[in-house]
Amino acid sequence: MLRKLSEKYLFSLVMLAGVLVAGYYFTKSGFDSLTQVRQLERVPQSKISALLDGEANVSAIAEVYKKTVTSPYSRTPSIYYRYTKEVEERDSDGDRSWRLIDEAIDSVDFYLKDETGKAIVRPGDKEIEWNMPVTLQEIKEGYRYTEVILEPGQEVFVFGMSYRKAEKIWIDLSAQGEFTPIVSTYSESEIRSEIGTNTLFKVWIGIALLSMSVYFFCHIFKIHRLVAYLSILSFILFVLLLDLGLVMMRDDLQSAYQRYQNQHS
Repeated sequence: MLRKLSEKYLFSLVMLAGVLVAGYYFTKSGFDSLTQVRQLERVPQSKISALLDGEANVSAIAEVYKKTVTSPYSRTPSIYYRYTKEVEERDSDGDRSWRLIDEAIDSVDFYLKDETGKAIVRPGDKEIEWNMPVTLQEIKEGYRYTEVILEPGQEVFVFGMSYRKAEKIWIDLSAQGEFTPIVSTYSESEIRSEIGTNTLFKVWIGIALLSMSVYFFCHIFKIHRLVAYLSILSFILFVLLLDLGLVMMRDDLQSAYQRYQNQHS
């Protein structure tokens, strides 16, 4: 009996598990993006000379500190670059696509300068959100070369952890703390708008997938009443959003407490 039931509803069981996991993933990812926006909102933008120990939100000019790195294709002296090489491929219908065959990423410490002073930015080895447009893209002999480059003299928005050492101001992007390190040639408002759009999209997709999971659950257990479907869906969304909301509140309190300790230590 159980075997026949499992065979009959195998597709529904697989879909139930799949959309449930995917729905939770997208919803949680959306809340993580919302946390990133709240991190930016908590830390007002300031001049370099006014930076305190803790999270730093700065927009200033990037300058060479000790050295630069050279981008592989255009040979441009850079503070940061991301280089990719792709080969052209065509399918049986003649449609063109590109397959990545080589990639290189490198960065160095650099100065951040405004009218009040300088700070040294240390990218470190933590995963950083380098957000800037494509600088160069060329197609040559069936290969596509792309470079994203941060050059000295460009204005950048930086979100990291600042501290003072040896009479110098440092912004460490790999330090421990409740922040997502960002270096971008876009403004803070543009970054927040982009993250907010991604947040709405992820949460919408997550809720839609969770609604589908409830549909498959009702199909398996032969629940055909709309009121029952809406009640189950409301309960699942309530529990999930409550859990994620409490986690976000906890992270906010921990971040505020850590920032208070940093500024009064």
